[in-house]
Amino acid sequence: MSEATKVDPKFRIAKGTLWDNAWKYAAMLGGLGLVITGIGFTQDAHRVAFSWLFAFTVFLTVALGALFFVVLQHLTVASWSVTVRRIAEFFSVGVVALAFLFAPIVIYRTELYGEWMNHGTEHGGHAEGDSVLGASVAHAQGEHGEADHGAPNQGAGDHAAEAHGAPGHDGAGHEGSAEAHGADGHGDAAEAHGEHMTPEHRLHGELLDHKAPYLNVPAWMARAAIYFLVWIVLAMFYFRASTRQDRSRDTAETVKMQSWAPMATFAFGFSLTFAAFDWLMSLTPGWYSTIFGVCVFAGSAVTIHSLLIVMSLAFRNAGLLGEAVNTEHMHDLGKLTFGFIVFWAYVSFSQMMLIWYAG
Repeated sequence: MSEATKVDPKFRIAKGTLWDNAWKYAAMLGGLGLVITGIGFTQDAHRVAFSWLFAFTVFLTVALGALFFVVLQHLTVASWSVTVRRIAEFFSVGVVALAFLFAPIVIYRTELYGEWMNHGTEHGGHAEGDSVLGASVAHAQGEHGEADHGAPNQGAGDHAAEAHGAPGHDGAGHEGSAEAHGADGHGDAAEAHGEHMTPEHRLHGELLDHKAPYLNVPAWMARAAIYFLVWIVLAMFYFRASTRQDRSRDTAETVKMQSWAPMATFAFGFSLTFAAFDWLMSLTPGWYSTIFGVCVFAGSAVTIHSLLIVMSLAFRNAGLLGEAVNTEHMHDLGKLTFGFIVFWAYVSFSQMMLIWYAG
């Protein structure tokens, strides 16, 4: 090993120590978690799918927050953060593993997003599985099914009149019901369901129709692939360039990373925002929020800065950083954490206030 590629022993993790085996403990814990989760999917896939989405989002915000920190340091040409930036670089490449952990969300996507994924697949455009429309359809079936068909042991005369729209029941009011069910009682159910929907349910259905060009499975899958492609490319580019510079000591690597930072910032911002819309906000497709992606971003920024403080202190206390990370670094990270906490509180309150005021 040449002098240029030698690393001070105090910056290396000693063999056999707790930190050297940390990845093994994490792998065992992750493997156990996967087994338990697999059992859970066989018992209650709906509930476990939402639990998986929540856990996936938590760790995704850690990885994306780390990527943001790395890009931000190059964007601002910061020099103070060089010694703590490597920790963020390690966390950012975790997005590669998260791309594989996204698979259960794809497999159980109808459990999570059935309200809009099932929309338009049954009963003339309104799936019974939809959380809002399905409830309305089921209510309509229960309420009008008894009136139209009656119980088999009751008087035939009364129910014949009800089923076929005899006079005394608003004239031809039930003729539409008879037509809807047909002569054999199995007509166009969608028409009957539409007649009995409330204006709110009709509006919700129209809203899903309006969003269908964006909220549809092929587009949703394609966008997910683009998001992960952007994140993986950015994370691996900065990680490899940084570690390559450790060996070459070539400042050209720094110049290259800084030159790509503006474009990386835009790519990161748009991909995170639309991913938040696709994977979280679409759980309630009738809800609008232009600031939701900003709230997710603010949470990821608070998370990574807090985590950097914890990990830097842990490494320093273990004697792995020497004097490379000092009190000033802790002050700077603390100031950034405080600033993003205020920002997170501001955007979250802004959203809550508008929702409360509109209600």
